[in-house]
Amino acid sequence: MRLPPEVRSEVAERVFREADAAGWSTLPQAQRVLLYEHWSRDPGIGGVLQRYFDLVRVRVYLKDTLLREYVRESALSRHRPLAALGISAERVQAHYSKPLGCRLVDGRIICWGTFRQWKSVAMAVFERARLARATPFAVVLVGSDPHAGNPEHAAMVDDACCRLGIVHVVRLDKGS
Repeated sequence: MRLPPEVRSEVAERVFREADAAGWSTLPQAQRVLLYEHWSRDPGIGGVLQRYFDLVRVRVYLKDTLLREYVRESALSRHRPLAALGISAERVQAHYSKPLGCRLVDGRIICWGTFRQWKSVAMAVFERARLARATPFAVVLVGSDPHAGNPEHAAMVDDACCRLGIVHVVRLDKGS
């Protein structure tokens, strides 16, 4: 049986709200496990999901689908990349996913992702701009840089983006 979109949305909203309240990003693994158990047994979350999945799949769905989406959305919120570029959300004409990004009303293309995804993010900006005959405007990299302190790596990323015609490369740590 397939989970109806309205049920998924309702459950996801509740899980995301509770994850925010619990400070999910700072919780140690042991406390996360306790929350998975709590949500699995909660009539408004696990109880609803058990109408569509068995109990084992409920926990897997919470962990591998909803919480993965929550972490991705909270770390890569649409507002942070735009704010870092000084752009209002009202200027967005279209949204992209995989990797996340948008096209502005003036035709500029922006994409964002983690530092580890820099190549696919940069190529997405280039490809989307090329296909839309738009401007490859910005790459925004979020999270901790695995190559922090390596100026050669930073220069390589900047050079690759420049060669693709990308105007800005912005780096944001998780707290920015």
